Amino acid sequence: MRVDPGQTCFHSRGMEAIVAFLDVLGFSEYVTTDIAAASGLLGAHSTTLIRLEDQLHHPPERYADPRSRELAHRHAVDSFHHFLPMSDSIIIVGKDPEPFVEQLSTFLVDAFLLEGHAFAHPDEPAAPTVQKMNTFSPSGVSETKANWFPALWRGGLSFGQVEVVTLPMIRDNWPKCVAVAFGSAVVEAVGLEKSGKGPRLFC
Repeated sequence: MRVDPGQTCFHSRGMEAIVAFLDVLGFSEYVTTDIAAASGLLGAHSTTLIRLEDQLHHPPERYADPRSRELAHRHAVDSFHHFLPMSDSIIIVGKDPEPFVEQLSTFLVDAFLLEGHAFAHPDEPAAPTVQKMNTFSPSGVSETKANWFPALWRGGLSFGQVEVVTLPMIRDNWPKCVAVAFGSAVVEAVGLEKSGKGPRLFC
């Protein structure tokens, strides 16, 4: 596909929507400590894509039991209209606030639990991000250590006007398109994220 520089690949109409801006806490320090482990932390949200694929094959509406159907809805991501990662930050846009907040809460908890149990019960309390692992080989078993950084997020949540455009970019010397969200709700969500300290969601 040929991309004409300066032109939008696609333009999405503005809409009233709920916006979450999430930022990984401590990421700059993690990068200087262990860039490989830090890059693995960016994959904490990969569960979102797994859930999306799962709900396409197993829609919550197909569950006969009401409790199972409710649980499936909570763990789905069908309220995420746009999910836009940018380095250690993510912008998520949704149209329906109620399921959006429920699914966002589940996403944040599950992303933390991917490696959070190791952080809560560290092998070395003085260095809680360091985990010991046994490596098996023909010569025997050896112990290695690796950094497991916890996916702790701080974010802002807002409702208002949002615009999403798909702009041209270059990756590996080849033109591509990337989605970008902006608007009053995005500005407010970003500002709210900076309004406090610690892993929490401000709204």
